[in-house]
Amino acid sequence: MRAALNRMYDWSGYLAAFFLAMIGIGTVVQVVAREFGKAVEMTELAGFCMAASTFLGLAHALRHGTHIRVDLFAHRIGRRGQRLLEFWAALVGAATIGGMTVAFGGFAWQSWQYHDISPGLLAIPFWIPQSAVVLGFAILTIALIDDAIRIAQGGKPAFASSTDATPE
Repeated sequence: MRAALNRMYDWSGYLAAFFLAMIGIGTVVQVVAREFGKAVEMTELAGFCMAASTFLGLAHALRHGTHIRVDLFAHRIGRRGQRLLEFWAALVGAATIGGMTVAFGGFAWQSWQYHDISPGLLAIPFWIPQSAVVLGFAILTIALIDDAIRIAQGGKPAFASSTDATPE
């Protein structure tokens, strides 16, 4: 199970990197096309790729401890207090992001039902980029639940760096 979860987190990060690279490629295409007197509209597509990259990268960033974490208080409450705080944060985070997953899933579902399309030149169905956001939120929810379980079993959360110096 651990290997499958880690693969999912890694692939989420790879997808985020792919969409980030697509923004760069789209920008290069726009610049080159402009040099040949052609207008290529990539703004809307770049926005969709940015949303996909952002939300698909959240769980991967959490698992590698690259989210911003304020440890000023956590380091002053001792190891037991810190573990309780981390457990509470993981549970509240999972509940919050889980709720957002459901809400955004509803938006994507409605977009699919009503055949909602973007107003730009490409006319992309909105449910496609919205699905990337929902997938990113869902994987982040799983990662937070994973960390809550890990903390409850006495382990260290994946988001905690190995250099944490917590007083006993």
